Order: sequence, then C-alpha cells, then structure tokens
Amino acid sequence: MARAVRTVLVYHETSVANYAAELIRRAPDLKVITASNREEAQALQAQADCLFAWRYPFDLLVNVAADEPLPVFVQLMGAGVEDAARSGVLKRVPVARIVEQFGAPMAEYVFLHLLAEIKRYDAFRDAQERHAWEQKRTGSLRGMTLGVAGLGSIGAEIARMARAFSMRVHGLSLRQLPVVGLDSQYGADDWQAFVASCDAVVLALPLTPQTERVVDARVLAAMKPESILINVGRGHLVDEEALLIALQEKRLRRAILDVFTVEPLPSDHPFWTHPRVTVTPHVSGPSLTEEVVGAFLENVARYRAGEPLAGLVDAALGY
Repeated sequence: MARAVRTVLVYHETSVANYAAELIRRAPDLKVITASNREEAQALQAQADCLFAWRYPFDLLVNVAADEPLPVFVQLMGAGVEDAARSGVLKRVPVARIVEQFGAPMAEYVFLHLLAEIKRYDAFRDAQERHAWEQKRTGSLRGMTLGVAGLGSIGAEIARMARAFSMRVHGLSLRQLPVVGLDSQYGADDWQAFVASCDAVVLALPLTPQTERVVDARVLAAMKPESILINVGRGHLVDEEALLIALQEKRLRRAILDVFTVEPLPSDHPFWTHPRVTVTPHVSGPSLTEEVVGAFLENVARYRAGEPLAGLVDAALGY
C-alpha cells in the first residue's frame, strides 16, 4: 500500500510564506511545514511525506541512510532539473518538474522580442523621443523560418504560435519527439544543418552533459549572417565567449538572452552594453504561485490515485 501524503515540506529561500499560504488555502487536509534555509530543511525533512521546493539542498536527501524514510516524491517549483540531476537525488526519490505552465508565457516572450526586432521597435521609439517622423522599412514574420531547439511542452507551444504567424518551423529534438506542424525535424547530431536552415533560432532545451555549451563556435558559424538567436532555456547551453565574438564580427543580427551562465549577470559583463544583445533577467517563464501550487496538488492527487506523476523526471536522461 502506498504511503499516505499528509505532511508537505515547502522550501523556498525568499517566498516560502506565499507558497505555503496558497497551499493551506487550497488543501486544508495537508499539514504544511516550511523551511527557508538548509538548517531548517535538515531539521524538518524527516517529517515530510513529500517536498514542494525551489532550489532545495538535495544532498540532504542523497545522504539519508538506507533505513531512514525519504519523501514519496519531490515537486520542483520550476522546469529546470540540472541541480537535482547533478546531485544524484534522481536515483533515490521520484522528482517532478513543472512543465505545462511555462509554454504560453515563454512563447509570448519569444514573439514579443522577435516582433520588436523585425518591426524595428527600438528605432521608432527613439524617433518618437526625438519628435522625428522617420519612415523605415520593416520586415514580417510571415515566411521566415523559425528553428526551435527542444520540443517539449515549451518548444511545442513556441512552434504552434509560430505557425499562427505563417512562419516555417524547423525543430531539433534530442529524442526525436514527434511534433505536429513542423516543416522539418533534426536530431542531436544535426545542429549545423539545423541552424543553417533558420532565420531565427530559439533554444528551449534542458541542460544536460550533452547540451552544455552545445551552441559553440562551429554552430554559431553555421548560422545565417542576419539570423537571430533567442535563449530561453539555460545559459550554459551557449558558449558565451564564442557568441560575443560572433556578435562583434557582425555574424548575427541579434542575440536575445533571458538566461546566462552566471546569474545575476555581472554588471560589467559586455552583454549589457553590446548593441546587438537584448538582456532580460530570467523572466521569460514566470513562476505564478497559483499555477505552481495547482501543479503540485495535481501530482498529490495523482500519487494518491496510483497514477504517474505529471512532469516526472527521467533519471536516466536527467530531464
């Protein structure tokens, strides 16, 4: 018989009270305990039937003795699982990530910035501030080829929205996942051919040992000279030094970056002032408390019903 889920440890270093309050409001049958630092988590972990966490110190779970209880599952508050994968916790405890909630806002982010670039928003805003009537030629997304690397729920939503703009859509999948509506699909060994076929490339991949710095100098050299690179996945997907060189040599039209190797991005980093770079502070996939709590409660219900968890991380693949 499956262990009952009665006590939940909510862990977040800065916003634990918000998540706990929403959980208590919506699930009064659950006992909610909270921790906002490692010491509190270590003291309370053994009391919890499951964990609901953001950036949990996973070594606390990895180091639990074989004869001591572990939570029945860990629900992450985000989509990224690289910290959990590196820690080894996936071999000991089922871990679920948020998947469906981020597709729409991240697709909106992608097309906000694509349209701003193609329609020359910055130039017209500058002209307005100067009270200058300057008519400029603008482009259209219609007929452009968008490449989407990573065809999970986020990438699939970006691809779907691209079709609404009458774009051609090329996809790259690490696992050759079938996605409806693609004009072409590439595998993990086809990066150079993939980017060479696209006018803009969106990175929506998980970070694994296989994808770290996968967009390197060779891949960047294969991109079209006027193409646009958008990274909403993980900063470590891109060789940032090679990207800066490509931008300095004007081999890319623009890089739109929401994620970086080091976050927060250091104030002296050249990305901040580069004329071909747009920097945003990891905001493309906002974690809305109500939606994240809802995803966790769905998995509690699934566990109680003996059903597979939504967003369950594959321990072998690491995502």
